[in-house]
Amino acid sequence: MTQSIDREAACHCGQLRLRLAGAPQLVSSCHCQACQRRTGAVFGSSSFFAKNQVVATAGEHRTYRRQGDSGAWLVFHFCPTCGSNVFWENARLPDIVNVAVGAFADSDFPAPARTVWTQTKHAWVGFPAEIPNYPKNPWRAMTPGNARERRHDRAATLPAPRRSPDPPSVSCLWSRVPTTQR
Repeated sequence: MTQSIDREAACHCGQLRLRLAGAPQLVSSCHCQACQRRTGAVFGSSSFFAKNQVVATAGEHRTYRRQGDSGAWLVFHFCPTCGSNVFWENARLPDIVNVAVGAFADSDFPAPARTVWTQTKHAWVGFPAEIPNYPKNPWRAMTPGNARERRHDRAATLPAPRRSPDPPSVSCLWSRVPTTQR
């Protein structure tokens, strides 16, 4: 019998919390300038969870809505006390909640499976050669749950991933979560 993994993400002050069951569907790092500004870091790391993995949300939050470079509309949920962005939603991925990897404060959290928006990556940031990287976000074929049914579209919709000869580094990102069971 497999034991379920419970994970809790929280803002800096601990007021806004999100509890999830199981492993993330995908972990990705992003170098778009919006993620750089959102995190105050050179890139963001995001974990993708199915909405049905959200066990509970607790605490007050505010939202900010904007259109991403990919054209998708994003809704960010952040703590009104400390300002931390804990999770977000992407209109193109209605069944997915994105949670900032750093909000878990877990050094054993899974590593990114890919890195996106490398066209705006800082030149001195490197990633392991085995991690696929994309100049933009290949959302059509690489989103959790869609990879299998869109496999036939990959050659037509995605550039070949670039492999980085640079040394490894860390990552961060953001996405979406429903506000059920507050």
